[in-house]
Amino acid sequence: SRHIWRMRQAQPGGRSTRRALQMSPDLWQWDQRQNEEIAQGLARAMRRRNPKLSPVQAKRVALVSVQAMVSLLDLASLDPRRGLRIVEEAIEMRAAYLAPYLD
Repeated sequence: SRHIWRMRQAQPGGRSTRRALQMSPDLWQWDQRQNEEIAQGLARAMRRRNPKLSPVQAKRVALVSVQAMVSLLDLASLDPRRGLRIVEEAIEMRAAYLAPYLD
């Protein structure tokens, strides 16, 4: 997450690219498919760690985690002054959210 935020800050057009993804319906759908793919990988990893977790619940929890992190990274990218602190809080939030599902 820190790495993604830093890349967005360093890459010319990184912030405006994210805005374009949110403004164009076609690009937004593409972005959502990317998030779904990332969530599927996270769900598989969660089930390997906790086989008692149902596939449906793992997919739902993973998607919420990915979508929340993407949204918070977008917020952090808009505010370079507070961005890293927002990312740090997002990492803490994600860890607390996922912990019960990984025990």
